Amino acid sequence: LRKRVGMVFQKSNPFPKSIYDNVAYGPRILGTRSRAALDQAVERSLGSAALWDEVKDRLSAPAISLSGGQQQRLCIARALAVQPQVLLMDEPASALDPLARVMVRELLLEARNDGKTIFLSSHLLSEVELVCDRIAVLHRGKLVRIGRTGELLQSGEQSEVVARGISAAIFPGAVGHNGVVKLHVPASTQRAVLEQVWNSGGEVVSVNPVRRTLEDIFLEVTSDRDSSLPEKSP
Repeated sequence: LRKRVGMVFQKSNPFPKSIYDNVAYGPRILGTRSRAALDQAVERSLGSAALWDEVKDRLSAPAISLSGGQQQRLCIARALAVQPQVLLMDEPASALDPLARVMVRELLLEARNDGKTIFLSSHLLSEVELVCDRIAVLHRGKLVRIGRTGELLQSGEQSEVVARGISAAIFPGAVGHNGVVKLHVPASTQRAVLEQVWNSGGEVVSVNPVRRTLEDIFLEVTSDRDSSLPEKSP
């Protein structure tokens, strides 16, 4: 089981060893003894974590000499060094700048496309939305929502209607820009709204289910539960 699992913790925790020894640690304890094989694992893993070019000339330097973001990527490389089939990752982008965050996102997508299973725990909901196939929301230790990402983010209750050739004033809450009017309507009134657009001489450009954000869903499934909890004593 250990040979199939890699772990990345929320807080960067490089071993008090060199950069090279941090990444080679996993393959060594799993039986790799050849220096050539270790070198290959180190270069491959650091490359996957977008760190090879930055550290290849100082692999013998202490890992703690790296910046916080580099240490986090080093820990990702360490997890990848054993070529795991399952990756457990807790806030892997917590200390990364925007460019490194994009690199980690691409790494996760590549690992997924290679057939790896990734369990990702994160409060960066926009990142979760971009990379995860399935999402579970935990609130106060309980599972309150789970499902495929596309199904969760797509609302079946409201549609966005885009039309042109009409005034936005016809519909309360509609927004007009450059001759195009956008409005959200309940599914139950969608047909009536479309007929009203046509009767007003307008043209329907598109009708699509309203796509919510993961943040919208998180607030939806947790806010009611918070309001029902008793207030804590001072």
